Amino acid sequence: MEIQPDNPQDMVMMNNVIHYIDLEKRQELFNELASWVREEGMLSIITPIAGGSDSPPFANVFNSFFSSFDNLYRLPEREELAEWGEQAGLELLSIQTVIKEGGWYVVHYEKKS
Repeated sequence: MEIQPDNPQDMVMMNNVIHYIDLEKRQELFNELASWVREEGMLSIITPIAGGSDSPPFANVFNSFFSSFDNLYRLPEREELAEWGEQAGLELLSIQTVIKEGGWYVVHYEKKS
């Protein structure tokens, strides 16, 4: 099913995709996803997030693994997720842990009215 911007959805989910998207195209991805969501609708993204110095070792190894391939890209950072959403007209509601040891999170946005 192809989703058209003239038929926005209550909720759109994207799981385990961001690290397959070139860094320069991620804002474009968020803009497209936001066009699929109705006003006050939700965007839910499950993704690993780049770890910091206090992150579990696996999260940092996972990021290094992705960065070592030509067709994979580094993991997003929390600040980037907030910025990409904001630029697309989405309000970041929460970032919740799914698997702490692996740096996996669910990120929820609401489309601003």
